[in-house]
Amino acid sequence: MKPIGNKRHRKAVVTLNTPAAVARFKQLARDFDARLRASPEAAQLVLRREGVLTAKGNLTRRYSGK
Repeated sequence: MKPIGNKRHRKAVVTLNTPAAVARFKQLARDFDARLRASPEAAQLVLRREGVLTAKGNLTRRYSGK
């Protein structure tokens, strides 16, 4: 997020101090994992977005071990 003017924007800090927050986090993680495993194409899309794969499908330099 770009700051507007001289004001800095801070991301909201999410805490897991309550059982309800932990349950919500677990549900969101399960949903994300289900979408990730839906197909190889979906998994590659997530890996590209996270910077693990290049646009051609190769591992980036950071993850290739070279």
